[in-house]
Formats: sequence, structure tokens, C-alpha cells
Amino acid sequence: MGKTIAIIVLAVAVLASGLFLASTLSRVASLESSLNSYVAALDQTRNVLEQTIAQFEETKSQLAQTQSQLGEARTQLRTTEAQADTLKQLKKYLEEMAEANKLFFYYTLGTAVEQQYSLTRLEQFLSRGHWKDEAYKAQVFDCSEMSALWECRLENEGFHTVIVTGSTPDESGGKHAWLLVEVSPGEYMPVEATAPTVIYWNNPYFDNYFKYNYAFETIQEAMAYSPFEFDWWR
Repeated sequence: MGKTIAIIVLAVAVLASGLFLASTLSRVASLESSLNSYVAALDQTRNVLEQTIAQFEETKSQLAQTQSQLGEARTQLRTTEAQADTLKQLKKYLEEMAEANKLFFYYTLGTAVEQQYSLTRLEQFLSRGHWKDEAYKAQVFDCSEMSALWECRLENEGFHTVIVTGSTPDESGGKHAWLLVEVSPGEYMPVEATAPTVIYWNNPYFDNYFKYNYAFETIQEAMAYSPFEFDWWR
């Protein structure tokens, strides 16, 4: 009886142990499966991470290249800006030189043309160039432009001529421009460019022609004083 009970107890213990072992093995197998899944997920994560790192390295390389290109572009931009500034300065200089020298050939008087000191020749020369009735236009082609044009003609003919401006000599009021032409060394005669004609001593306002505010030896001086009063060629 006692042996039977012992055998039964042993059998139960063995069965229980078997069941426990089977349960443990099942759990181990489940854990192993989970571990394999985790390892696979970890491997996948590692692969993704490696790809991400590779992409990051590529992006970093591209960024470095872009920064290098940006630096070159900035250098080129600074160079271009410097060149543009140089071109602006050159353009300004050329414009100033062109403005300063646009009347370089205004006077053609040279050694081949003798200085004229003849009042008679002056009157004869003026008589060949009377204006048309419609020539005078106030603020467009008036006494100042006419004086500048005749100054050019007379200078190139050999007459030393000065453009002068001041109050109207006939005392009618307003401003006026006329010429003083050297007809003998140190002696000048007034010339009304609007006529054009010489003003002689018997003119009641003769002395007033020598009362003026400004005198211009050259067209450059006249243009420097008033750029738009004596530009008869425009």
C-alpha cells in the first residue's frame, strides 16, 4: 500500500515536472521567437539607421559643396560689383570728359587765319549773315543764342569777340546779351547779334553797351555760367 502511494506520488511529481518542463520549453520557444523578431527588427532598424547615416553624410557633402559654391558665388558677386562700380566710375569719367571736350573743335582759328582788326571788314562780314524774320524765338533762340553763334563765326573769321550780358542797353528794361569785338588793339565795338550790326558812336545808348554784368571770352565760359542760354546748336 505504501509503495503504491509512493509510486503514485512519484508519477504525479514526474507528470508535474513534465508539464512544467513542457510549459518552460514552450515559454522558451516563445521567448526565442520574440527575441528573433526583436533581433530582426533591430537589424532592420540598424539598416535604416545606416542608410540614414549614409544619406546624412551625402547631404553633408552636398551642403559643403553648396557652401563652397556659395562662397565662389559671393566672390564672383563682389568681383562683379567691383567691376560694375569701376564701369560706373569710368562711365561718369567719360561723360565728364565728353561734356568738357564736346566744344573742343568749336574754334577753328589757327595760324592760317590772321587776326582781324578792321571795322569795315567786321561790318561787311556781319552784312552777309542777316537773320530771317522768324529766326528769333524767346527762350529758345534769342539774344543769348544769337550772340553765341555770332561769337563762334567771328572768332573763326579772326575777330577777337567777347560775349557780354547785362541790362538792356536801350534802357527798355530786362536782360540782354550782345558782343564786343576788338576792331583795333585794345579797342572794342559793340555788336547787336540780333540784327546783326555794329553799334556806332552816334547811337544814343552807345556807352551803355560797355556796361555789363558778365563777359565770356569763350563759349566754354558762357556754358559754365548758363548751360542752356548759349547752346545755339541745340
